[in-house]
Amino acid sequence: MDFGAVGDGKSDDRQAVLAACSHAFENGLPLDGGDRLYGVGGSTRISGKTRPYIARLRLRQLSPGHNVKTLTFDQCEQVRVDSLYVDVGDSPAAGTMNTAFGFQIDGGSGHRIRNVEATGKGKVSHVRFRLCRDSVFEDIYVHDGLFHDSSVNPARHGQPAFDVVDDVVQGIHFIQCSNCRLVRPRVRDLLGNGTYLTIANEVKPYPNMRSRGIAVSASSNCTISDPDISNVDQGIDVTGSEGHLNLQIVGGQVRNCASAGVSLKSNVKVGKVLGTIAENCGMYCFYVGGSNYMGHTMDCDFIACTAVNPGYNDIQNDLDGPPVVPLAHSGFLVYRGKPYPEGIRFLECKAIDRQGFYLVGDDRPFAPAGATGATMKEAWTGYTGSYPATFSSGESKMVTLTNGSATLSWAGGLASDVNKPFVRMPAKMQFGFLNEVPGGAPIGRGPELVDCESIGHVKAATYGFEQQAQAAFDYRDSIVPPKVSHTD
Repeated sequence: MDFGAVGDGKSDDRQAVLAACSHAFENGLPLDGGDRLYGVGGSTRISGKTRPYIARLRLRQLSPGHNVKTLTFDQCEQVRVDSLYVDVGDSPAAGTMNTAFGFQIDGGSGHRIRNVEATGKGKVSHVRFRLCRDSVFEDIYVHDGLFHDSSVNPARHGQPAFDVVDDVVQGIHFIQCSNCRLVRPRVRDLLGNGTYLTIANEVKPYPNMRSRGIAVSASSNCTISDPDISNVDQGIDVTGSEGHLNLQIVGGQVRNCASAGVSLKSNVKVGKVLGTIAENCGMYCFYVGGSNYMGHTMDCDFIACTAVNPGYNDIQNDLDGPPVVPLAHSGFLVYRGKPYPEGIRFLECKAIDRQGFYLVGDDRPFAPAGATGATMKEAWTGYTGSYPATFSSGESKMVTLTNGSATLSWAGGLASDVNKPFVRMPAKMQFGFLNEVPGGAPIGRGPELVDCESIGHVKAATYGFEQQAQAAFDYRDSIVPPKVSHTD
């Protein structure tokens, strides 16, 4: 306000903000914008400062665009932020996530950043840390993003496919950083106009598709502690061809992800995920692997992690049937890729599938002969509709479920009692642990399970670490069995 800002969130206060920053940082003073909201038309860039300090500041972007960066610290040292709010604007179709940012620190070391809140509409990376060293980023909170993008990735050869391009919005982007910690990051509700083309040639809306909660690229010796990610496409995506070294994800949870919960892929060397919970993920809760065009993933451990309810959003049913061969929907997936991942271990991990329809009842039968319905221990968390399912008695029915309801029903009475507590979905939905690494993986370096448990998965409950040889894979007859130790 001392430099002429209006502070109503509508007037363009960019020049006043720049002047206040220059005066404060050149004189070693904390910048305090109070509780007012300052509109900025375009990018606000602070360059080459040492120990710049923001005590409080609230910004709203008035002119979002392709290369607009609402607030950037460029090649500054020891940046300190105690409280920052950034609204990226009100244009859901503006920007690109690799060039438009809400808050960015580009380069430098010794940063202490905490209590950053970012929100708003646009195709952006809301918060981005690039080329940072020896820094701590605490309590970064990104929420309620909205984007629109009309790009289309058409179905190939007449097969169902995503009717959109991949990845439009990122909550927090961590790129080319070293010896840094991301502590208690929270990202929720990054939504847009994502759709999916089904085998029935229907376009289904999936609002939380095409967004990443946290994206990590080309970083080394970094830790993500106690993340809380929900209602995005990919919860934590560790990706990029440049490679990663010694990345750790500790604790926390990801939930309600359109496709993936936690992914370690594309040239990760030495990664650990410890004590993290992933729940309600459309394709898989935990994923490790590579691809045909990126580098070698190796020596990654998943320790005491829990996967709950993969396949919750019905994408697996939309893709079912020839000639389509979808990715398996599983709690833990080791994906084939080239070069093949090696040295992957799961230690004391647990896969739980609530889509096993656990029934209520202290005394058998859980559903008696003649019954046309039953009550589940937990409410169904998927789309309302009818699904082919098999009871533990071996009898198959079209079971009708309603999202949020614990009641299931079917037409026609049962021929016999149901004496086990769950109804099984088709086997392809039931993998607790799935290995798709072919015979090209080095013997003795294939996936390994130690003291892992799979509950409610038809295949994995029987075989522990299920291996899938699909007809579309040229290597289907050359799968090397993994090492399994004390696996239920």
